[in-house]
Amino acid sequence: TMTEVIAPDGYKVAEEWTFKIENGKVVKLTESNNYAVDENGSTITMKDELSKTTVKVSKEDMNGNELKGALIKIVPTGENANDISGVKISRNNTTFEKAAKTDTDGNMFDNDNNKIDSSTTKDYTNYYYSDEKTIMFYSDGNNKTEITGLPDGTYTMTEVIAPDGYELAQSWTFEIKNGKVVKLTETENKNYEVDEESNTITMKDELSKTTVKVSKQDMG
Repeated sequence: TMTEVIAPDGYKVAEEWTFKIENGKVVKLTESNNYAVDENGSTITMKDELSKTTVKVSKEDMNGNELKGALIKIVPTGENANDISGVKISRNNTTFEKAAKTDTDGNMFDNDNNKIDSSTTKDYTNYYYSDEKTIMFYSDGNNKTEITGLPDGTYTMTEVIAPDGYELAQSWTFEIKNGKVVKLTETENKNYEVDEESNTITMKDELSKTTVKVSKQDMG
């Protein structure tokens, strides 16, 4: 029996596999996607899969209240950016519908080429978009959004559209290591909090601030 006790960082432990040596050659006793034997029966190759995990994303104001209408984008970064085409998105009380495409500004569009946002689409928070290098979704103001299948690696989270009355959060880069969200640096970013135990990232927005000019005149 061959057993992988500890997998390399970022990979799942391969399942146990049983084989025998017969007439000087390796013979498989069980089938497994984690193992391969060459045609000469002399070499065993053990294969590990990338670890994949579920990350929860919460969108709040600075007082901890959930916010509706933030369009959030997550992309893999770095020299060996992951292919994330297999990720799944879910959220309580939401039946997601995939958008047809996005543009260079990060907007989503339906099959009729209509822009998907609060001014054009009634159930706009039910839409998402994903491909091998991007996942995008709207916050619904009630529930955390769960993204399942992100492999270990480095990612950048960006707020493309902020809820009405709020400032855009800064973009933020994080790492998934051994299935857990890890801050890349110790530098604090007031727009983000991480709960490593539950794998939850909370993006926070500040209220927009404006300048009002007051003029004082006589009646003349």
